[in-house]
Amino acid sequence: MHTFSDTQELFQAGHWFIHLSHQRGGPTPIAAVTKEIGLPSTSETAGENESDSVPAVGPAAVKGKRKREKTRKYTDNYLKFGFTFKERDGIEFSMCVICSTVLSNESMKPSKLQRHLETTHGHLKDENVEYFQTCLKSLQGQQTLMKKSAKVGELALKCSYQVALRIAQKKQPYTIGEDLILPSATDMCKTMYGNDIDINKLKTVPLSDTTIARRIDEMASDVRVQLIEKLRLADAFALQLDESTDVSKDAQLLAFVRFVDQNEMQEEFLFCKRLPERTTSAEIFKVIDVFFRENDISWANCVALCTDGARAMAGLKSGLIALVRDVAPEVIWTHCMLHREALVAKDMSAELSDVMNLVVKVVNIVKKSALQTRLFSNLCGAEGEEHTGLLYHSEVRWLLRGTVLARVFELRTSIREFLLLQKCTELAALFSDNAWITKLAYLADIFAELNKLNMDELGDSAVLSPPITHAILAHLEALHDQFRSYFSEADSWRRDKTWIQFPFRDNAAHGARLTVTEEDQLIELSTDSTFRNIYETKSLSQFWISCQKVFPQLAAKAMMSLLPFATTYLCESGFSSLTYLKNKYRSRLQPEADMTLCLTTSISPRLDKLCATHQGQTSH
Repeated sequence: MHTFSDTQELFQAGHWFIHLSHQRGGPTPIAAVTKEIGLPSTSETAGENESDSVPAVGPAAVKGKRKREKTRKYTDNYLKFGFTFKERDGIEFSMCVICSTVLSNESMKPSKLQRHLETTHGHLKDENVEYFQTCLKSLQGQQTLMKKSAKVGELALKCSYQVALRIAQKKQPYTIGEDLILPSATDMCKTMYGNDIDINKLKTVPLSDTTIARRIDEMASDVRVQLIEKLRLADAFALQLDESTDVSKDAQLLAFVRFVDQNEMQEEFLFCKRLPERTTSAEIFKVIDVFFRENDISWANCVALCTDGARAMAGLKSGLIALVRDVAPEVIWTHCMLHREALVAKDMSAELSDVMNLVVKVVNIVKKSALQTRLFSNLCGAEGEEHTGLLYHSEVRWLLRGTVLARVFELRTSIREFLLLQKCTELAALFSDNAWITKLAYLADIFAELNKLNMDELGDSAVLSPPITHAILAHLEALHDQFRSYFSEADSWRRDKTWIQFPFRDNAAHGARLTVTEEDQLIELSTDSTFRNIYETKSLSQFWISCQKVFPQLAAKAMMSLLPFATTYLCESGFSSLTYLKNKYRSRLQPEADMTLCLTTSISPRLDKLCATHQGQTSH
């Protein structure tokens, strides 16, 4: 509040302001008025409270900045009033040892401390200092216990995340943490360390099935966030997609992504999404597009898409690739090589097809019941066979046919004896027919390695009669024609992209579609001994990644050919994990979080960051 003398000075300042304005023919700054009448300027009173509407201009105005108020320090004499201190940011605050109330630093005065004791704890005002010392020791003990409990809770929280991560990576049910892992850990610690450690600390780790489920969801979300951040920074990426049905008859769409991160080519699991209705190209594209929009991923950076040859995926007018090219016109589509090889091998002559059908029939006879399987297994064991069982044939698993045939050929002697015991004499006679065995050996070899024929398995017993030779040659010619049909683009790729695979050849640029700048960079690269050493010691993708800084245009063009997936093998192995995770005992499981943790290879969940978002709670 201003005094009467201050008001007079303000009135005098206003009078001089008006007088000077008339004399000078215009407004006069406040600073000029204060200088005329000998009052301190506004800059000199800057240290005053800025919230006052009227600046202090009297002689009592404080010059310079306000000095920091002196903080009070605690002394041991304050304990007789029942107070200790608590330090925060270098400032001591008084704290009552009875009720743990923390007062301000300004309240650290004997009179205010005594007032708190008398008004709040009046029944203790006559106690001596020894009583308050006892209260102080009790308070310090409680604080120490609370700190220890908090530390144990933090460690138990991190252990909970670690166990949940291993459960997800090993595709195990969530109940295994509390039912198996925790009791096993307790038993091991008791056996190894006896009474030297506190076993009860292990029991504070929260490992219930619901807790494990939450931990897995949080870690999977963190891994996904890291992957999305890397994708946003990547110049380009390629996708691998496939669709299959799980045990609950739900259609699941799997996606993997390939991109360059920190000078390394990375392949990571992107998502597993349930297709809500039909498995059409429109539904598949909608799921991918929604995922991209939600995570702010640009379609412009998608340079390649690898799928099988199903119409919903590969249709040029209404398939997935056509819908993707509407938003990413330059995207490259690659037909999975495994799928193409399976289509090539599917066409066989009637003579060889009969052999395949008879093999399937024999396998079904041996494995049609548990008793038959046990009898055959015992027979193989008595014969000293390496394997004691046959494998089922499945049209869906493209790579399984060769394994089935190889196993039947390996156990042909035991199979013949078993069929005789089962009185299947016609089928048993086949395994004594060298001509039929020769065809079986040929199929086993050709399905194991489609481009290599190896007849060494039979040795001298092979019967290459003219009819068998004619059947084999006809099949090989048909395979050759099928390969030319399904892999017709291979020759054009070799002509245009030889420089990518062999950049140091003299004719590497022959037939290549390169610009003048790219040709100059290729010539310079081919004479660089440092890059030649990298080429000879590193993989092809790592070599071209190392060239990005020195030869940016050439390396960028090479990476556009190296990024696309050649097969959908990752999706096939992903479906195997899905089958293991979502089985008849866990048919209601939403598998994406578990699959994220068990299929991601280069990204780990940030456990310390996740623990920092939770308060450490122990299990009861």
